[in-house]
Amino acid sequence: MKDYKNKLLKNFNRLNETNIEYPLSHMDDISNIIIEENGKKLFSGCANNNIICESSLNRLLDHAKNKEFAIITAYRNVFDKKQNIKRNRILRGILNQNKMGVHQLIGHWRECQLKGVDYDKCPEDQLVDSVERSYFVAKPDDMDSEEFKKLMLQLMTIEGHTQDSILYHDGNFVYVLGSEGQVYDKFSDLTLNKIAQAYSRHIKKQNIPFVFEGMEIPGSNSGKMVMKYENIKYLI
Repeated sequence: MKDYKNKLLKNFNRLNETNIEYPLSHMDDISNIIIEENGKKLFSGCANNNIICESSLNRLLDHAKNKEFAIITAYRNVFDKKQNIKRNRILRGILNQNKMGVHQLIGHWRECQLKGVDYDKCPEDQLVDSVERSYFVAKPDDMDSEEFKKLMLQLMTIEGHTQDSILYHDGNFVYVLGSEGQVYDKFSDLTLNKIAQAYSRHIKKQNIPFVFEGMEIPGSNSGKMVMKYENIKYLI
């Protein structure tokens, strides 16, 4: 663990004007999802060999029914993969600075490569699989509800670019919120299907079907050590 930490600290990258120094990590690597013969989901050709577990995400939602949390990402369609990884690393770095561990969620959607063509009118050979990480962030016990909500809204803006909306749960309802706190949608059905529908409709703003594949969990003892160091939480 010490060797891993020393290696990371030798390869930090200064990412933005606020001087957040966040170590480069294979946890930020990402590629297409493959399904092995035993049904196990993981990334293809990726240094990060963690398992993508849907049942863990379902259990997380079950545990969070009466708790406050947000689902947020810095991914935007206008940026390429490398830029989005950088943006999400900044986001996770700020959360870590606030001593807020995250559950790393993996989502999947299909993007049309033809500019100006809607998803439902896009030729099949022009649809490309896209994978993105979003973060499930639970409100810390020692943080006030308004303070938590305010921070989540502030974190919608990374390097001058603001997300369309985030998902926010106040312990009773799920809200789709804009950066000023305006409510775009509200529902009480805390299920993966309902959350994915809201994500497709509001976060993407293109009605592209989005699927939450699950939560990343470590596939080895070394993976557990890495996730502990990165302040990434998971349920087995």
